[in-house]
Amino acid sequence: MRSINNVPVVCIQLLHASDEEAVRIFVEFTNVAQAIKAFVDLNGRYFGGRSIRASFYDLERYNANELDK
Repeated sequence: MRSINNVPVVCIQLLHASDEEAVRIFVEFTNVAQAIKAFVDLNGRYFGGRSIRASFYDLERYNANELDK
């Protein structure tokens, strides 16, 4: 895990996934309002020519490092 501006970020690459699902980036927020704002601001935008599909991830799976579900 690394952090950007003191925000924890996890990047993983799934080997047996479609190109659209191959890269996942998880960002930890300190509160729900920040997470909702990021979702609204980022979902559907383009980065590096690819569309960002933002979503919320199950906290128990995240804490258990089950990041490929």
